[in-house]
Amino acid sequence: MAKRQFSKVPVRSAGLITLGSALLILSLPGQSTKAVLPDTPVQTASPTPNTVQKQSKPVRRRPIRKRTPSPVHDIPLVLLNSSLSSVTVCPVAQHSYHGCSTGSEVELSAAAGSPKVVGHLKFTWNVTGGCLRGKGKKVFWDLSGLEEGIYFATVEAIDRSQHTGFDTTKVTVTRCSDCVTGESPCPTISVSCPAVVDLKQPIVFEATVSGGIYEGKLVYTWSVTGGKIVSGNGTSKITVNALRAGQTVTGTVTVGGIDPRCAVIGVNTASCRVDEVRQP
Repeated sequence: MAKRQFSKVPVRSAGLITLGSALLILSLPGQSTKAVLPDTPVQTASPTPNTVQKQSKPVRRRPIRKRTPSPVHDIPLVLLNSSLSSVTVCPVAQHSYHGCSTGSEVELSAAAGSPKVVGHLKFTWNVTGGCLRGKGKKVFWDLSGLEEGIYFATVEAIDRSQHTGFDTTKVTVTRCSDCVTGESPCPTISVSCPAVVDLKQPIVFEATVSGGIYEGKLVYTWSVTGGKIVSGNGTSKITVNALRAGQTVTGTVTVGGIDPRCAVIGVNTASCRVDEVRQP
């Protein structure tokens, strides 16, 4: 049998090993080898999960709050009303036999308020002549003894924020055409009483008569609205109980025993009013 002989000359060969899309060229010594790379782009390996960077959490920003401007309060709106725009009187030490005077006392009342103002309003009154009686939203202005002319009354309403509103009115004082000097046959009658009382507090009305010509003993006849006479009827002083809170009480006296002409001209009566009865 013939023996196989192997050549000692190395066989020149080249091996190509393809790994994915890349070529690995193996060449034996002494053999030049050329390889043409494919046009396929080389892809880089995806990072492993351990190499993935953690995304930072979004920063939460607090919402910007706009400052709300302080509310603007309206000033109190005030309206001043007068029961009379003029009075006709006689000067001091004179009188009218025919009673031309329409009364020397005027009622002043203030209506005030504001849609944005909450709370109690404080009222302040001022007059250019005469005297004021009472307080709050309603007062009485006595113009007796004043000379002829125009007189002004002003009210200010102040809220808790010190916002102020005001109003003004005027009253004309004129002189009676038959004012004479001398003793009048008719006395001057007046009644006094408190302006404000508490419920169940006794109210005292007292009549005062001065001047005039008396024909006999004075007789006092009382009538009351908003209350009940509990004592003193027939005398110059009575005591009255108010019926309920939140109302006014008026006491009126008619004086007899004086010149009958005084009753004809309506100067034989006088009255006084309690402006407020409060709940204690």
